[in-house]
Order: sequence, then C-alpha cells, then structure tokens
Amino acid sequence: MATFSPLPSPPARARGRPSPQRRLRQVSRLSTPARTSLSGMDVDENFANTGRRVEFYAKTEQLAVTLYSELPTEVKQVLARPRDLEREFLYSGVVDTQSGYAIATSYESCFVWQYAHTIKGSPTCYIFPTPCLDSEASPPFATLIPYGATREPGLMLVSPSGHVRVWDSIGLGLAGVDHFLAYSLGLTNETVTHLARADAQLYLASTSNGRAFRINLVSIGGKLHLTSRAFSPNSSSFSISGLIPSLFGASSQVPTPPQGGCINAIALGALSPGIDSREVWILVERQIQLWKVSSGGREELVFVIDLLEPVNRALHLDTSDLSDSTSELTGLELLDVAVERDQLAVLISYTGWEGDEMMKVDTTTRRRMYATLFCTTTERSVQIEAIRSIPYESTAHSGALIHPRVQFSPGHIAVAQFGDAVGIVARDSKFGYRLALKGRSDQTIGVGIQPGGTSTLVLTTKVIMNISMDLEQIRFYNTDNGQTMALKSIILQAIMYGSNPENPLHFSFPLDIDDTGLMTAAEQVSAAVLRSDPDIVKSGQDLTNQMLGREDRLIWLIRFINENRVLPKMAQRSRQKLATDAEKMYSCHQLWLQHNDFLQESRSGDNSVLKSVVQAYMENHSTDTHHDPLRAFFRLHIDGITLLLQSVHDAVIGMSRGVAEEGLQLLPEANSIVLVVINSALEYREHNLKVYGVEFPMSRPWTSEVGIIDLTVNLFETTVKFLDATRVTSNDRLYERPRAQLPEMVAVILGCVRERLDWLTTDPSFERERSDLLQRYHSLRPDLMHTLCRFGFLNAAMSLAEKDRDFSSLVMLCHRDTLFPPESNPHIDRIQTYVNTYGENFAFPLFQWYIQHGELRLMFADVLDFGGLLDKYFEQNRHPTIAWCHQLQHQRFDEVATILETESHTSQNLGVKLFELSFGKLSHLAAGEEHINQDVLDQFHGGLDMVSVHEELLDQFSAALDNTHNRISVEARLDALVGSANAGLSERPCQAGLFKDMLRRLLDGNALSDEDLLDVLTLKNNSNTRHNFETALSLVYDGILVPESRLESTKRTIWRRLFIHDDWSSMSMSSNLTDDALTQKYKDTMMHWNPPVDKNWHPGGPGLSPQELDALEQDFAVEQDILGELRIDLDRVYSLAQRPSLSLRFDDILPFGAKGLVHFDGIILPSHHRVMQHAKVHESPENQPLTLGSRDSTDSEESLRALEVSDGPQALPTTRFAPRGRSYSVSGFDFEILPLSASLSNPEDLASPSIEKNIGVFKAIGIIVGSQIGSGIFSSPGVVVANVKSIGASLLVWLIAGLLGWTGASSYAELGSAIPVNGGSQSYLAYAYGPLVSFLFAWTAIIALKPGGAAGETTPDDLSEIGIKLTALGTIAFVTILCVATTQLSTRAGVVFTTVKVAALILVTTLGIVQLARRRQAESLRENLWKGSSTSPVRIRARSLFWDSGHSMAGTLGEMRNAERNLPRAIHGSMAIVVALFLCANVSYFVVLEKDVVAASNTVGMDFGRALFGPIGGSVFAFMVAFSCFGALNGALFTSSRLVCAAGQTGYLPKIFGRLA
Repeated sequence: MATFSPLPSPPARARGRPSPQRRLRQVSRLSTPARTSLSGMDVDENFANTGRRVEFYAKTEQLAVTLYSELPTEVKQVLARPRDLEREFLYSGVVDTQSGYAIATSYESCFVWQYAHTIKGSPTCYIFPTPCLDSEASPPFATLIPYGATREPGLMLVSPSGHVRVWDSIGLGLAGVDHFLAYSLGLTNETVTHLARADAQLYLASTSNGRAFRINLVSIGGKLHLTSRAFSPNSSSFSISGLIPSLFGASSQVPTPPQGGCINAIALGALSPGIDSREVWILVERQIQLWKVSSGGREELVFVIDLLEPVNRALHLDTSDLSDSTSELTGLELLDVAVERDQLAVLISYTGWEGDEMMKVDTTTRRRMYATLFCTTTERSVQIEAIRSIPYESTAHSGALIHPRVQFSPGHIAVAQFGDAVGIVARDSKFGYRLALKGRSDQTIGVGIQPGGTSTLVLTTKVIMNISMDLEQIRFYNTDNGQTMALKSIILQAIMYGSNPENPLHFSFPLDIDDTGLMTAAEQVSAAVLRSDPDIVKSGQDLTNQMLGREDRLIWLIRFINENRVLPKMAQRSRQKLATDAEKMYSCHQLWLQHNDFLQESRSGDNSVLKSVVQAYMENHSTDTHHDPLRAFFRLHIDGITLLLQSVHDAVIGMSRGVAEEGLQLLPEANSIVLVVINSALEYREHNLKVYGVEFPMSRPWTSEVGIIDLTVNLFETTVKFLDATRVTSNDRLYERPRAQLPEMVAVILGCVRERLDWLTTDPSFERERSDLLQRYHSLRPDLMHTLCRFGFLNAAMSLAEKDRDFSSLVMLCHRDTLFPPESNPHIDRIQTYVNTYGENFAFPLFQWYIQHGELRLMFADVLDFGGLLDKYFEQNRHPTIAWCHQLQHQRFDEVATILETESHTSQNLGVKLFELSFGKLSHLAAGEEHINQDVLDQFHGGLDMVSVHEELLDQFSAALDNTHNRISVEARLDALVGSANAGLSERPCQAGLFKDMLRRLLDGNALSDEDLLDVLTLKNNSNTRHNFETALSLVYDGILVPESRLESTKRTIWRRLFIHDDWSSMSMSSNLTDDALTQKYKDTMMHWNPPVDKNWHPGGPGLSPQELDALEQDFAVEQDILGELRIDLDRVYSLAQRPSLSLRFDDILPFGAKGLVHFDGIILPSHHRVMQHAKVHESPENQPLTLGSRDSTDSEESLRALEVSDGPQALPTTRFAPRGRSYSVSGFDFEILPLSASLSNPEDLASPSIEKNIGVFKAIGIIVGSQIGSGIFSSPGVVVANVKSIGASLLVWLIAGLLGWTGASSYAELGSAIPVNGGSQSYLAYAYGPLVSFLFAWTAIIALKPGGAAGETTPDDLSEIGIKLTALGTIAFVTILCVATTQLSTRAGVVFTTVKVAALILVTTLGIVQLARRRQAESLRENLWKGSSTSPVRIRARSLFWDSGHSMAGTLGEMRNAERNLPRAIHGSMAIVVALFLCANVSYFVVLEKDVVAASNTVGMDFGRALFGPIGGSVFAFMVAFSCFGALNGALFTSSRLVCAAGQTGYLPKIFGRLA
C-alpha cells in the first residue's frame, strides 16, 4: 500500500469540536428518541435528542453511530493495558438496558457502572474480584440481579470452571467486596459456555459437554442461597412432539437428554401464557433444542432439530452465483440465538462449500463467513423465513477473538457482536452493515438493545457507542442503486468521520469490490467536495477553515483508498481525476490566502483583478445570485479554475485600457494569480503524485492546457511590453514588482510546455501537435532567456537552464559578454565546470554554437580543456569544412587530405574548391613519403584539372561579356552572350535557358557540376576552340563522376553535338573549288578531328524539375532531328570510336557501293563520290584525317542472322534525354533501330523531301479508333448472337475477340517502335524475309486488299446495283480528296469522324443505362444470360469484329512524332476504348431489344433507334452508321496512301509514287 504523504497540504492543527447548529427537544437519557430522517450528513447535526453535542462516528441514510458515553476512568485504565496474548478472551461484558448498568469483566476484575450517568459526568464505578482460577484463559460470565427501580442490583459472576460468586448489592463494590456468596457447579472436564438470566431467582448456564444447568437464587432470612442442577427432562416429554418433522424435512429427533456436544448459546423466550414456564432455546453443535422450563423446577425437552440440511438448502437459494446446487456446506456452526416472541435469530458461521477453492487453502488463512437465520417458531417446529449474510468474515488471524453473539432488535433486525466488529442485517430487506473497530487491541465487550428497538448500545474497550436506526429506510433499502452508492457511502463515512482520531471505528471496502463502481464513487465524492456539497462539507463564513476542511476530505479520500489497498483497481484516468481535484483544491486555497493578504495590503478590493475575473465567470457559469461572488466561487466553482485563469490576461488589458502605468499596477496581482495557482498545483503534484499512483507523464494535465500556456506567454509578453514602455528608476516599486516576477513566470512557461510535450510524446496520434509545440518551444526558450538577461536576471536564467538541462541556452548565456580573448569572458570558469560536469551533453552544443557563430578561434583555443570531446564530436557530427582544422591542429595530415578531397566534390565556390584541392594535395605530401599514394594524388590532379577548365571557360566568357554594351542590363548581356556562344540554341529554348543559367553561375565564381560543365563545353560555339570537345571527352574517361544510368546518353549527346556542330549542307557545294580546297574544307570539320577513345564514362544528370526535363527532351529531339537529316549513323560512329587502334576515316562512315548509295544498318546515307575521293588522303599523325571503318550490309538474311547470334540489339540509355532510342511498348524490350536492307535501282534520283511529322498521340488514336469503328458494331451483334444462341456467350465472344485483336495490335506496337518508318508490314517483311516477299505483299495490298476494303466500307444495302456503285465511287473520291489535300486536313477529319462515332456509341450505352434504371429492360435480359448457349463449335472471325487493330497506323510511322513512344500509347489506348465501347453497346442492344430480334437483324443499330424513338430514331442511327463508314474509309485511305508512297520510295512502284508524301 502506498504511504500517504499530506505534503504540501496545510500543517496539522487542533481539532476543536464545533458547536451544534440546532438542538432537538430535551428527553430522558434512557428514553427512545423519535425516528429521524438521516438523509443529511452534516458533521455537526445533533442526531440524538439529548440536548447535547453529538459526535458522529458513522452515518448513512439507514443508521447513525454516535458517541453515547465515555468509560469510567477506572475501566479505561484497565482496558487500555497491553493485551495478554496468552489469553484467548481478554474481556467480556454486558450492557443491561433494563437497569441502565454496564458490566465489563477481565480475568481479574469486574467493573459495574451506570452508563446512563456517564452522559452528564463521571459515574460511580463498582469493582469486584472474579472467581477465575489461574489456569483459566477466559474472563467470567456476569449478570446483574435485578431488585427493582428502588434498589441497586446485585451481581453474579460465573467462571469458566463453574465457580460462582454472588454479591447481594453492587454497592459492596465500594466497600465489602469480600462479602459474597461462593458456590460451585461441580464441573469436571467441562467448562461453562454461557450464562443467561430468566428472572431475579432463576439463572441458566451451559457447558461444553452439552449440559444445561438451572441456578436458583433465593433469600432466606436475609441471606442468599444458591442451588443448581442439570436439566433432566420428564418422561412425559417423550411425547408425540418428538415425532413431528420440521418444515424442511429434517426429522425431529426423539427428545432425549443431550448426550455430549458443546452448548454454544442459551436464549430465553417469553413466559407461556397461563403457565408458570418459559421457552428456552439451546444451540448444541448443529442442533437447536426447545425446552420448557417451569419455575417449579421442571424442564421439558420439546424437540431437537438438526439444522444442517435446512441451512444448506436455504443458503443454496440465497447464493445465486453457486454453480453446483448439490454441494454440501462445510464447517457449519450454530453460534448464538436470540428470541423475540415467536421469532428466532440464529447466528451461524461456515467456511464454504465442498469443492470450493477456498477449502484448499491453509486453515490459518481460510475465511469463515457468517449469516443470520430469521426463523418463525411454532410449538413443534422451526421455519426458516430468510437467511441474510453478514458483511463480515474472519480468519485465524483476525482481531479480538470472542464467541460471537446476536441480539434481536424490533423491526426484524439482528445485531451480531464479534470481537472486532458489529454486524447488522435485516430480515425484510437486503440491508447489511458492518461496524469494524480500528486496532487489534480494540474489542467489543457487550451489546444491548435499548427499549423501543431503534437504538443499540455497543460497549467497547474505549467508549460506548449508540447505533440509531431508521427502520423505514432499512425496510425499504434499495439494492438496485448498485454497488456504486454503497461504495460512495463507505467513502463518505471514511473521509467525514475516519479522520477523527477518537473514532473507534475503522472503515473499509468489501472484498468483492467492483472496479468501475469504485472509480465512479471516488470521483463523485471528490467532485462533491470541490463543490461544497452540504452533505459532506459544513457551510460557514470562515472560508479559510472551510477550504482547509475540504482539503482534509480529499486527503482522507486517497488515504482511505490506499489503506484498503484498492488503488490498483482504479484506472490511471480515475487516479488522475482525484489528483487533479486535490491539486485544484490546494491551489485555490493558496489563492484565497493570497487574496486575503492582498486585501489587507490594499485595504480595498475594488480594483482587484481576481474579483473582476470571478465576477465575469460567475455571470457566465452560475445560475444563482450571490451577494459575494468571490466567496461563492471558492466555495462552489473551484473546478472552473482553469477557465478562470484563461481570462486573467484579457481582464488586465481591459482594466488598464492599454496604458502601461495602469497595467503595471494590475500586473503584479494578475501574475501572482497565475503563478500561485500553477506553482501550488505543481508543488502538490511533486509531493503527492506517488500517493495517487499516477504514472508520469500525466494525460492531458490541466496545468499545461493550450489555454494555460497561451495565458502565461501573453502575460509575460504584456509585462515586458509595459515595462519597456515605462521609464522609471529601478527602485520604483511600480516597476520593480512586475520585473521581479519575470524569472518565476519564465519557469512556469517552460514547465508547462515541457509537461505538455511529455504527454504528447506518449500518443503517436498527436505527433503533429507535438512537432508544432516543440518548434514553438525551441523558438520561445531563447527569447525568454534573452529577456531575463535584458532585465538583469542572468543568474536566474542560468539556474533555469541548468534545472531544465537546457544546454543550448546555457551556452548562449555563457557567451553574452566578452568572447575573445577567452580569458576575458567572465563565465570561462563556469564553462569549464559545465564541460567537466555534463561532458558531451554540454560540450556538443558548445561546439555547435562556436560553428554557427563563426567563433572557431574559441573552439581551437587552448584555454578550455575539452579532453577528447572534440574528436568525439567530429566523429558523430560531419563538419568537414571545420574538422580538417582540428585534424591539422593535431598534425593528422592524411585526415586533412581526405577531408578536403571529399569536400571538394560538393563545394560550389570555385575559389573554395581550388583551395581545398591545393591545400589537400599539400597536406597529403606533408604526410611523408611513406604515406604518399599515387591514386590520391591523381584525384587531386583531376580535381585541379577541372578547376583549370572552369578558369579557361571563365576567361573566354568574361572576355566576351566585356565586349558587350555596359549600359544594358546584366540579363540582356547574358542573352547576348548566349546568342554569340551558339546561335543554334535559338531553336532549343530549354537548352538556351539552362546554358544561360550555367553561364551566370560560372561568371559568379561558382563551380559547375560535371554534366553542366560538359554541357557548357559542347553547347558553345567551338569554331575557334575545338579543343573544348577534346576536353569534354578527356574529362569523361579521366574520372568525371556520372551515374551509370546516364552513361550511354551522355556519350551520345557529346558525339551528336560534335557532328552537328558543322554546316554539312554546305559540304556538298563543290562548284568552283579545287580538290585541295575540298580536302581542306573537310579537314576543317569536327569529323576530321580525331578525338580520343572513350572507355569508361560516368556522366551525371542535372537536378531539373519535371517541366524542365520535358522541355529539355524536346530540345534533344531537335538535335536528333538535325542529326537524322544529315543521315549520319551515330551508333556506327560511336562503335568505331571504341576501337583504340583504329583511326576514324570518312570512308569508314560513308562507304559507297557500285551504285553510289550507302546502306549502313538500314540508314540511307547520301553519297558524295568526288568529295570522298578527295578526303581519302593520309596525313601526318598530328593532323590525321578522320577515318571510319565500313561494314556493308546488302543481304537481309545475313543481317537478321547476325542479329540472332549476337547479344541482341544494344539497349538505348534509359534517360529521357534520348527519346529516339526509347521503346514504350508493353513488352518491356528496348530495341535500337533495327537495320533494314533494301535495294534501289537508281540512287541518283533519291531526293525525297523531308516528311512533315504532325501526327501525335491523340490524332493517332483518332485514326485507329476511326478505322475500327465502322458499320460492324451496328450490324455484327446479330450475327454473333444468332450463332452462339445466348446473351452471355455473345458478350464473351466479343470480349475474347477484343483481347485477340489487342494481342495483334501489341505486335504492331513492338514492330512500329523498333522500325518507325512508313510502309508498315511491307517494311517489316523486308527486314525479316527480304525484298521479294515485301514486294509481293506491297502489290497484293495495293491492287486487291486496300481497294476491296475501301469499297466494302461504302456499300449500302437498299440501293440498286448501279446506285451502289455510284455511291461507292463518289464516297471514295470525296475521301481521297481529303487525303490528297494535306495530311493535316485528313488527320483532322479523322479526329472529327472518330469523335462522332465514339459519341454515338456512348449515346447507345447511356440509353441502355436509362432503360435499366427505368426497369424497362427486355424480357430476355431478365432470364439466365447463358440460357440456350450453343455447344457446337462456332467459327466467328475476330478480325470481322475488331478490324484494323493497329496495322494501319504502323504504315504512317514516318509522320508520327516520337513514334517509339507514341505508337504503343496510341494502339493500347485505342484498343481499350474500342473494346469497352463495343461491350457496352452490345449490352445496351440486349437491354432494349429482345435476343431473338437482335439475332434476326443485320441492322441492329437502326432497330435500336426505332425501338426507342420510332422511325425518327431509326433514321438518326442510320445517319450515324453512314458517318461511321465515312470515318473508317478515311482511315483506310490515309494509311493505304502511305503504303503506296513507301513502295515508290523502295522501288516497288515507279518513283513518282514515292514523292507524293
């Protein structure tokens, strides 16, 4: 159990007994008070009508326990002695309510006093010696001998051994105690177990051997005489009564004299009417006996009943949670019996049920449970009416051990007396209550029922208690309120009465306490204390004492929970709620005390900030009217302290009206309100958090709510603002008071923020809020520390930083004064102390501060001893620009060289890069010859070479920039410089922009990245600086760091720019030139220059945005187009350049055959026979002409075979800077342009103009979709469903046909991406099978396939034969004109046709959906979609359903932009559109038309329109079908014309057909 610590609650104080609020009418001390409602729980209520103050020990709605009287002094002295552990029963006694006397006996003495007189003063106490022997372990039994109201009673004592002493009058206890009558019962091997008084002459005693004695006391001649004998039933008692069974089926035993067994109790019933005898009930073991005892000396045994079986059944019925109804009761004992007319109350105990887990524990820890049997008696039987469990259990280690006794109180209430408790149960309700005594030395001595039955007196070893019961509340006790109300009642009594040290009662929870009920009850009680519930808290004008009492209530609440060890049953939320209430109570109490001091100081509270905010709060949150709102708030609304605080700042602003002087008058109180509340709460929390078992960090602590944090920050800022605005001397009290509060305010702000951060860290869902608050904390903390220093609180700031372990702030505070030389810093010793104390925790922020503020001189000074912390810091924190200084200081030259060489790769400034490389190289050399590494030196040399290239370029551009007009802007001068550097960049705007940016950075002295440098070298005009290309290629294989992913594309880019640098169109102009002039002309080109051999190139890529990359891609495409127009095979040149032993010559790259044309890997190159002849000269090595090896490829089979046996086509680079080499097909293969072989008859006639490339993705999609959507979708559904016989099978056929068509289209996507030239299948067949197969296909397609397909698209059904032919011819002529005019007109017409056709199919789909929504679908669609499906093989050509799945577009690739990328996109997009539209259209047909109608029709589209809109709808859909045919014809003729053109260019047709493009 947690130890309760009341700190920082108020100090202990004297507990005076407050005077009663009201008095009840005066009555006799022995009379029964009138029944009073006990619903109120005021601690000062005068409950008993005695005309005196009542001290409550416990109080509920059903009963109240009060102090009846103190014990006489003599009795206290004896009962307070240490307990004799060798004696089992230390004390016994009797409360004789008939005579008003009480008896208390110990082993040695017997005390008798009139307890009723104790109320007014100290009564006379009569003391008698006992007849107990030394061997006896228990005190004697005692009873008074009544003589009437006019004479003092006598006294009879019976020891356990059977010795009797009788005093004629208790007055002999004052003098003459030796004058007594002694007698012995003559017991052997048995002891007396009970003594009962029948009347003044007859007394009954029982023994442990089952015998009952009658003791007769008579006075003969003024002297007392005793006689005794054991019970002896008459023969007449063996009557028919012994044969009568009990109600529960337990047979009444034959009434024979008891044979052994311990008699536990004797109870006397009332006198039998008209007969001089009374009933005597005797409990023997598990039996109950009924005797009739006459005053004449006769005893009659009426019956004997064994109660085991009836009690077992009764407990089974009462124990609802007992799972086994056949289990037997164990350890049953009949302890005591009480009689009230025909009612019996039998006190029993038991240990449990057979098989119960509790029966398996050790007997010393086994619990014994108790219950009361309420029985109704007749002359011959006992009937159990109810059984009530007593809320009391005992073990072998329980408190005082006495034989439990029971008293029968009117109202069918049983009061059971145990050694350390009193239990109360009722027959007519489930009411049960337990009064437990505090210590193990406390003991109950006797219990007496007052006349009237509503009051019971309990004699203990300390006091006599009075239990007053409200019989009506007990009778109607409601158990439906649940355990929560019962637990709440227990808690209320504990905190209200348990704190009284004179209270003999101990309060505790039941063993089977419910967790939820416990938490709810505790929280309700805590909240009731905060709002001063009148049932708990006494009202009064002294608010200080009232709040102090409420604090005590909350302290006792958590103490009570801890003492009962039930705190682990409470959840963290509930524990924190109790702790929060206690914190608010304590904080508000401290705030009230401060306000009292404020009132005493100011002598007026009119201008009080607290009064103002409380007034506003009460107006908004209280519905009652209070003449003193301030006191009402502290009495009733403490729970709203958080909201109250948040309005303090606004109140200050409003009351001061923004005036600094007035604000400074209000701010001390306002700041104090916030500081006192928060600091008091935090102080209480620090001392008591463990008491409440609250885990840290708390969840949503009220002291760090967002509103509280904002309040403290706003108050601080306002205070600083008003202080800055007020110019007074530092001694002025108006200025000094708010200034002095600044350190404490900073501490509160930081503490609140940290507390909230700690909580936010525990829940990942608050990560965003935690991050924002942490950022605010890091920005706020330095400002707060700076402000403290500004107002002269440097030491306070350092103390806060130390407490918070805020090392960053400590570093800042230690360097506010003189920094250099370090010896002049007044905090230099403090810095050294922090370094020694905190180690790296302080040193690392210190080093970081030095770096951030450029104070490296302090870092590397020898004044401070950092030990090895600097080395450790640079190991964990990469600061290469500084770490090399540290390494140099320690002469670690290798480390210096490594750091500087690594850092040089990322340095942006050219001068810095030069320094790093130069100094790094020197450091490496300084390490000594044994440490010199040639590879490292090469790295430095390579870096220095790069710097040299930068410097050379900088000189070139700086000189050109100086020549521009100085009056124009810098941007204009840069634009002019870009134009002069390379005029061709005007066609490549993105490259021009990047080139300009690179120039700007270069001119600003910044180092360019590797690829940027290559771009500058190759993009500028190098007519006078040819070596720039040599430099670029040299840097490539000398180690430029370029990622492998861009290696190939960078190589190609350099070669491409090298070749397109010269004007090749002028090379063919040889008029008026000599051979030497022509030779020199070619020598002056870049191609004649012999570049170095490329081996391992590692280019890098610029970090560009996606938009810039797209623009750059277009510029690269322009470069490639230029190169393509030159008919130069870059791949061939690049592969030849890889041969280190071969000089590049013109005849290698431009070989010409017998017919004067070059066929180099499928790329047709122009032949310049005479120029080539002049170029074939050999010159000196320093001016060697460019020579290229040749490889003729004239046989297509040889070319294909070479491709198959090789490693496959060389993959193009994956970079987007070379889009021509990229294939975007779904297969994932990236092919180079595959080499084609062809044979031309007349190469001199080849002068085809450049074909305009104006087909993009969308136009291509329009062409393909337009070619596929013809008349088929409006007619073919009937053919399909007529063959497959069901709707489901029909849709499946359409889907499969679409997928098959899509696979064929994918093949064309692959071929078209690899061979992006006009001709389509003709070109592919030429590559695969040679010119013969290609020639045959071309003529077949041109003569038969294409014309026939065009005619089929234009053949109507309802015209005469001549009409059909004329219509077809006219349509074909019209569409041909569209195709011949321009490619733009034809493609745009295709887009229009396609749009209309797609719209028509979408309309069909939409109409079908509408019909479905209106539930007007055809009956065939309501049936099974697969009903009637044909099982016989059906042959339907997929080609007829999905005509032209991409092959037509493959024939126009020469006019498509970026065909390698756009063709797959167009084909796959088109197929997805067409398949989806065709399926949706078929579904719509079946929604509107019956299956049989569709099967019988070859004009399904027109039938669909007529079914929905009548004849007009049929006409509209007929027009749509005709329009579809136009579109299909347009697509077919457009693609067929490209096939004719390709055949003319190849020589399969006259060459004039090849020029029509």
